[in-house]
Amino acid sequence: MLSLVIRKEILKRLYDLRFLLLLGVSLMLAVVSTLASAHEFALRRQSYRRQQHQASEHTNLDHAFVVKPPNPFLFIRDGERDLPRVVKIEPHILYYVENTDTTERSLLENATSLDWVFIFVYVYSFLALLMTYDAIAGEKERGTLAQMLSNSCPRSTVILGSFIGNVFVLWVPLLMTCLLSLLLIVADGQIRLTFADGLRIGIVILLSGLFVTLMGGLGLLASTLFHRSSTALVVALLLWICMVIVVPGGVRLWVEYAYPIPSLKEVRDQLWQAKRVMFAATGISTEPVWEIISTPGLTEAQRRERLAALQAETYARNERALEQFAVTTGKILAAYYAKLAYQAETARWLSRVSPASAYQYAVEEILPAGTVRHRQFLAAARHYMDAYTAVAGVLRKRLRAKARVRGGWGTITYEGRTYRLNSISEISYADVPFDRRQLPEFQMPSSNVTRSMGRVGWNALILILFGFVLFSLTYVIFLQYDVR
Repeated sequence: MLSLVIRKEILKRLYDLRFLLLLGVSLMLAVVSTLASAHEFALRRQSYRRQQHQASEHTNLDHAFVVKPPNPFLFIRDGERDLPRVVKIEPHILYYVENTDTTERSLLENATSLDWVFIFVYVYSFLALLMTYDAIAGEKERGTLAQMLSNSCPRSTVILGSFIGNVFVLWVPLLMTCLLSLLLIVADGQIRLTFADGLRIGIVILLSGLFVTLMGGLGLLASTLFHRSSTALVVALLLWICMVIVVPGGVRLWVEYAYPIPSLKEVRDQLWQAKRVMFAATGISTEPVWEIISTPGLTEAQRRERLAALQAETYARNERALEQFAVTTGKILAAYYAKLAYQAETARWLSRVSPASAYQYAVEEILPAGTVRHRQFLAAARHYMDAYTAVAGVLRKRLRAKARVRGGWGTITYEGRTYRLNSISEISYADVPFDRRQLPEFQMPSSNVTRSMGRVGWNALILILFGFVLFSLTYVIFLQYDVR
């Protein structure tokens, strides 16, 4: 009996114009999305090579630049579009640098990316809802539901058969869409997929199917709540808007309110305070000079000797102040970036109450892509900063005599002789020649599939839990459903 109900539901959906709409829209978006993504990947790869060359040319013992490689996966790209692709590094300091490459800029650069996540979250799930909102209410309106139940068909069989049949019909366009996208990627030839890549893509397809199944179940739930398909459609759309748009957006707004981050003005004030401390430590006071040259009984040679010692002590103090300023600046910026990351991570965790967010984060984790990959890039940049700081520090000490030094001075004239004390406010190694091969090489970490699966598991569990709750509610409500 269950197989008959499933077959009836499948045939009914396959001959429905909504199925042709779902299939046609999905395949069209797959072609457009894949071709657009392949074109954008080619541009980003060219931009990466150019930026990498420029970064290498501008790297010296004062600062280094690291560039984020383009994402080889074409399935999600909107999450990385507005994130920095270049990071500037100084000893102890990591700066975010806005991407200044204009080769990819166009009037459409702020347009929405039609990647897989957008297609499945906003398009496919909506069409899946339209496919299932009348699964029960529509049968009642046509009078076929009462007829089916009058033939000794249990209600549990009807609801289970309707669910399985609708899920099967929803999975057919999904698999065809994914297969077409993969064929276009292989035909394009710009990306060579490895076995690990294939495994990741397979997991993404399963996650997409799970999410689409869940959204189809949402339509089925709305269909059992009401006896008119028009009412069920309105309620299903409201539930879809809440899950896909309202809840993720509301959570982010609440997190921004509950976990505020310092304003840029506050950060600049902290940096200015650190700079004032540095200025005070590198400033010039002629009082110690006067104490030395005015000390009775000193010969000129002794005065020069003591002034030389004072000069060396001043230089050492100035260099320590410059080093401390760099360390303090790095800590201030690191603390600010840490608060930004904490706010973003908190928003990600809490917004998982929306299945749309849980699905997006699961895809980002397994590929990895979007903000997850950007987080890996920044972690690699911080690791590179530590290595660069250590190597640059050694080279700076070795090449100190060739550095360009800037600073102030104070002079005192005593008994017809002029005495001078210099200070250091800046030491530049930008023009000091050195072997660039001595600097460490920046590398993006390789993402382990097994490790990614652990993080994906929580999101997948949330999707499964959502689906279980939706089906359980649908099942319980249908047992009490009035079929007359």
